[in-house]
Amino acid sequence: MTARPFICPLDVVGETVDEGARVLDVGCGVGLWLRWLVAGRRIAEGVGVDVSAKAIATANACATMDEPLRFERIGPDEPWPEGPFDVVTSLDVLHHVPPDAQRDFVRRLADVGSPRVVVKDVAPRPRWRAWANALHDFLMTRTRVYPRPMEDVSAWLAEAGLRVVRAERVHRVCYSHYLVVAER
Repeated sequence: MTARPFICPLDVVGETVDEGARVLDVGCGVGLWLRWLVAGRRIAEGVGVDVSAKAIATANACATMDEPLRFERIGPDEPWPEGPFDVVTSLDVLHHVPPDAQRDFVRRLADVGSPRVVVKDVAPRPRWRAWANALHDFLMTRTRVYPRPMEDVSAWLAEAGLRVVRAERVHRVCYSHYLVVAER
């Protein structure tokens, strides 16, 4: 967790969340992103959901009374919490979703109804950076990953009726990431 801000462009993604925002983070893990937003961006509220009961238990165990955060374990097919939310974020989750379910996952992000959707994920190109990402994920989670091109994510958000306002690649150390921001 300590090294994550050095290998993941949290600073770039943080630019997409306005001060005072209410944030739904899908695939929150142990809550690092929402805590980072609370510390640096002073969000009004953060709700994190994840399929991992262990990650949610850790996020809740680390919670402090003064943080405007809550964390919930949500199964893959269960509905996400209702807002209103100003922004829905999903960081480094899509590549863990099986390829045949990725389009539906992105559609669900758009269907939350927030004014902004932010997807940050690992890029499948260049291959050497994708290999570094895949090795890192395998060592951390012992799972295979399925990186999806930024262009696909952008197209899926557009199909869902959103307007892509930002799509860019961001590299950190040997890792390749992309950021897609879409608005209503």
